[in-house]
Amino acid sequence: LYISPDGAHMENLIDLGIACRDFSLRYYKQCFYMVDSMNLAYSFRIRKSRNLIDWEEKFYTVCDRAEKNLWAPDLYIDDDGSAYIYFGGGVPNGQQNNPKTARVAKLGEDMISIDGEAKEIDAPCMFEDSGIFKYGDKYYYSYCSNFISPHKNGYPGYGTICYMVSDDPMGPFTYAGEVFEN
Repeated sequence: LYISPDGAHMENLIDLGIACRDFSLRYYKQCFYMVDSMNLAYSFRIRKSRNLIDWEEKFYTVCDRAEKNLWAPDLYIDDDGSAYIYFGGGVPNGQQNNPKTARVAKLGEDMISIDGEAKEIDAPCMFEDSGIFKYGDKYYYSYCSNFISPHKNGYPGYGTICYMVSDDPMGPFTYAGEVFEN
């Protein structure tokens, strides 16, 4: 991860020495929070920093690599200050229509610990790339569908961006359709 000394130019970048992939970064109450997938895609880490240079971090192993994976997690901070992490992915053998590998967990008040157990999001044909936002009073969860045949009629196509809707950031989410086709 690199930052610009003045925040505006790409010259003289500072290497922070942080290896990360598929990260999500949020700024809240004068702190930066970053989550990224790592460690052969079956765990993630949450980092906190006030200056983008010094980071406090926690690691979480969330699943057995043989069954589930974690790619491209997302952080969400709700209007009331509650924070959530959305993660998961991969396709267990023979479960391409309902992999049941997506999860949501509430973060603790320190914003880098997990508060309670993660809840499953039954995202049809889930593969990777959890995303979340709120519009009005609804929460929209998005993800990329998998490429494994066959998908049942009424299920997402291959490698499409899909979305689900809920009244609560922890779900349950209802499948609503595809946003972009592959």
